[in-house]
Amino acid sequence: MKKLVFFLAALALTLSCQPDVAIKLSTSDLILEKGAREILTVSFTPSKTNKKDISWKSTDEDVAVVSGGTVVGIAPGIAEIIAKCGEATDKCKVTVVVSATGIKLDTTLLELHVAYAKTGTLVATVEPEGTTDNVIWETSNEAVATVADGIVTATGGGEAIITAKAGSQKAECKVTVNAIAVPEAIDLGLSVKWASFNLGATKPEENGDYFAWGETVPKEKYNSSTYKWCDNSNDAVTKYNSNSLYGTVDDKTEFKDYGYEDDAVRNALGGGWRTPTDAEWTELINNCTWVWTSNYNGTGVAGRIVTSNKTDYTDKSIFLPAAGYRWGINLNSVGTYGYYWSSTVFSNPNFAMGIILSSSEARRYSSSNRRSGNPVRPVL
Repeated sequence: MKKLVFFLAALALTLSCQPDVAIKLSTSDLILEKGAREILTVSFTPSKTNKKDISWKSTDEDVAVVSGGTVVGIAPGIAEIIAKCGEATDKCKVTVVVSATGIKLDTTLLELHVAYAKTGTLVATVEPEGTTDNVIWETSNEAVATVADGIVTATGGGEAIITAKAGSQKAECKVTVNAIAVPEAIDLGLSVKWASFNLGATKPEENGDYFAWGETVPKEKYNSSTYKWCDNSNDAVTKYNSNSLYGTVDDKTEFKDYGYEDDAVRNALGGGWRTPTDAEWTELINNCTWVWTSNYNGTGVAGRIVTSNKTDYTDKSIFLPAAGYRWGINLNSVGTYGYYWSSTVFSNPNFAMGIILSSSEARRYSSSNRRSGNPVRPVL
């Protein structure tokens, strides 16, 4: 009798999984959170198949396991769940994910400058660790700033919101971009037109920004250790040098010799704007009247009013504030002296030509150490 029961049971199983039986899972693609579970159901053709004995298998049990149609996510990844009934099979692709529950940025405020600090980096931290959600970056205003992989690039003055998204989570950073002010070009009847204010300023009485000679970005500290064209020695330079006693020789003496790539003015303002040459400063000195004032236009700013002596241009002038200079982290001699760069290196290439102005003099100056920070007056 027991043998007969066993035989009938085996016959029923065989009938349920004959070659003409087909099976289909309730879904062919399943996204499952780590630790979550989902039940896959099976439909049969013909639907009146008597016994539904299904074998279940996962192709990667480190990712997902299955028992009786119940799938459990183990770890992020992809596995296939295979259901089999006799020769009939069907598969379901299971993607196990870890969704973000939070995201934050390393800063919520970022300040950039169109001319100098053009880029900044935002770092996004997503929780929990091991999340499978990618970080997507967006900007609210591409005319102000763009973003790619957390690198923010200034494109114009104004404000923009940078958003980092991971799944349903997001974090924001406000970006303020300072635009460089373009000065008026004043025609004094000379070989070039002179800017109405210093680079980095917005009006004549402002000092503007300070630059080491041949550098294009202002910085916090000015000395040999921070100078771009120096090997940390006061007596060795690596660019703009015609004498092997002073470092690397390239026989270049002007910014134009390298296509103005080291000219702070050209980098900031573009177009034809540039730093004046020693010859152009000399022309300005020789063809203008330089009058000292300690209270320019009632602003309390000291400096020299430079008025053209050229016929038909005697009503034209510019103002050069006594903006001092920077060395180390200090700003020195403001209101007493003004030191302005030219684009011309001195015969001793540790120094560059420029001018010095004070209440007692206004003249060419060759003793400005290239590593110090001086203001720049653009020409066009």
